[in-house]
This record gives sequence, C-alpha cells and structure tokens, in this order.
Amino acid sequence: MAGNNVEDASTDTIIHTDLEFPLRGIFYYAWYPNNWAPNGYHVTYQPTNGYYDNNDRTLINNHIDELEYANVDVVIASWWGLDNDNRRPRDWAIKKCMEESDRRTENGEIDLKWAIYYELEAFYNEPMDTIKADLNYLMERYVNNHDCYAHINGKPVVFVYTRGTEDNTEEFMKKWADAVDGKWYYVLKVFGGYKDMIYQPSSWHQYGPSTRMHKMEDSSRKLVSINISPGFKHADPNKTTFLERASEELWTDLVKEMVGSEVNWQLITSYNEWGEGTSVESALEWQTESGYGMYLDVLHKYATVADLTTSDNNDFNQPGQMENLPFTIANKTLQINQRADRIIVYSMTGRVILNEKNISSLALEVNEPIAIINIELGDKLYRYKYVNF
Repeated sequence: MAGNNVEDASTDTIIHTDLEFPLRGIFYYAWYPNNWAPNGYHVTYQPTNGYYDNNDRTLINNHIDELEYANVDVVIASWWGLDNDNRRPRDWAIKKCMEESDRRTENGEIDLKWAIYYELEAFYNEPMDTIKADLNYLMERYVNNHDCYAHINGKPVVFVYTRGTEDNTEEFMKKWADAVDGKWYYVLKVFGGYKDMIYQPSSWHQYGPSTRMHKMEDSSRKLVSINISPGFKHADPNKTTFLERASEELWTDLVKEMVGSEVNWQLITSYNEWGEGTSVESALEWQTESGYGMYLDVLHKYATVADLTTSDNNDFNQPGQMENLPFTIANKTLQINQRADRIIVYSMTGRVILNEKNISSLALEVNEPIAIINIELGDKLYRYKYVNF
C-alpha cells in the first residue's frame, strides 16, 4: 500500500515516504501523439480521452483521476532517454505528470506515486557509464524534485526492461549492480536463468502482455510479482501475435487472483500502450456508466484482500448454500493461509476461493476428486465442497 506523504508545503524540502507491500503498479506511456500510428498503422481502439497529446495538463489530470480510481499505487512510466526529438517530449510529459501529482497530493486529493521504466536495454547493451549518467539524470530531474517519486527501503524505484537474450549474463547483472551502487531499488525484467545469477536485483518482473498472467519468483523461489494483461492486438497487421480482449468475467477473475495472492508487486500491462492494444485506460469499446470503463471499474472494486469477501462475489459459496456446491480449481493443490484475523484458501495458481474472518476452526478433507473444507463461524458449522480440484 502507498504510504502517506509527510511534507511541509511552506518549504522546498522533498520528503519521500517508503511504500509498503503489496503494491499495485501499472505501465504508462507518455509518447503520444507521436505513437498513434506505429509502423504507419493507426491504433485499433478509441480512447475516451481522444487521440491525445501527453504534454497536455488537462489530459494528464484526466489520467491521474483514472489511475487513482483504479487504486494504482505506482505508475511506471516508460523512459527512453533524450537522444532525439521524438524522445524528449516523453521526458517533458513525465515531468508534468509528477508536477501535477505533487500538486494534487499536497491538496489532499490523491496519493499516487511514480517510477521510471528504464527501457534503453531493450535494444542496446548500454555501457555502464551511460547507465550511471542516465540514473544520475533521473535522480536529479525526478527523484530529488518530486515527493511523488516512489521509494522502497529508503531508495527510489526504477524498473528495467532487458532483452532476455544476450543480457542474461553475470557480466550484465554485475553491470547493473555496480551502476545502481546501492542507491536504487531496481526491478529487472526476467530472462532465462535469472534465478541462478550471483548478482540479484531488488526484485523481478515480467513484461509480456501477449500472455494473460505471469507469476515470477526471485532467487529464493519466493513469488515476488504478478503481471496481468487485458489482451494484445498490435496495430500493425504484420505482427500476428494476438491475445483476445478479456471479458469482464475473465478480467474480474484475473484481478481477484492477483489481489488474493498478496504478492509484493501486482502489475498491469498496460494503462495506455495503445499500439500493442494492451490498454485498460477508458475507451469507447469498453465504456461504462462510471465513465472509467470496464477494466478500471474492476480494478476500482478489488483493491485489497479485504475486498474479496464471500458476500461480494457469486463465485464464492454463501452461508446456507454450502453443501455440494461444485467449484472448479485449475490446480491439483489447495493452500490455506491462517492470519490473525482471517483464513484464506486458494489454489496454487493464486486464485482465492475462500476468504473469511472470525473462523474458530478449519479442517480440510481430501479424497480426489473432492475436497471438503469444514469451517466453524461462531456456533455454526459450514461445509464447502469442491470438485475437480
């Protein structure tokens, strides 16, 4: 969860408050209007905000409204450096986003944080001197000037895109460890063999929106990030990779599974990568009465595990309807977490199937293909029966 900013508006002092896990992050692109027609082909969907310019402050505030509505903790803004006239406006737009977020946080309207997604390693194996210079620039331009820059363990957060081919070497990992020099909380994109590298980053993530969900572990085999995608359809018809747009039912399942996992990084790809058709920003194709669109409506509804109650969703068994209700679970194993105030039962895929407070006892009977969970709530006993688990 995002921590509270503590700042003195009468001074220029920048005070960063550490964020607390779990955190909802979303990938953000400030490269419009230049990218409305990637490879010469116009994007597929029609954003409610129109085909906008990211440097427009009215548009920026519309985006901030949507991101806040969707319970986003950290906006991860794609950054490609400053080496040409196409890339510099992106840097200006990100700066304006942080300025507006600071202003609105100071006014008590929002509590939204930003981080940079360093993308130059996507195509180049950058020299360490270049990376150090870029990180120094980011520190001076963004971190040192904005309360809204995300921090964890006292360090500013930066995500790093890697190619996952030539980059998966100890040399590459050491380069980044030396470049950050202990000053950044850095989250690398995974690649083959990443868990076995000697030099490990602060955390790991995957970016692959043509797959519906990614779950990534760190070197200790602990689940550290989940990334979900609403779909993938590139504007360029020559690019044939495709993932069908998620229905409301499927998107709800994905969001609930992500939230129920309580994993540190709960990521969404993307807010507004329109060229690849992965956006959850409001659009004419999925508009709703709220004005925010179906995808953001679901993110608004499910922010924390506390939102995943049995009374909230028909997929959960209700008191009085416990006996012999079928429930299909994708994995062959159930996992039970007992907390001080609740018990959570979920499949090993992360899907929450039971979330109850004030349970005095719980017992699990397994006789494949049937699992029965007996729970006591006060003086009442309920039996949950699941089949094909």
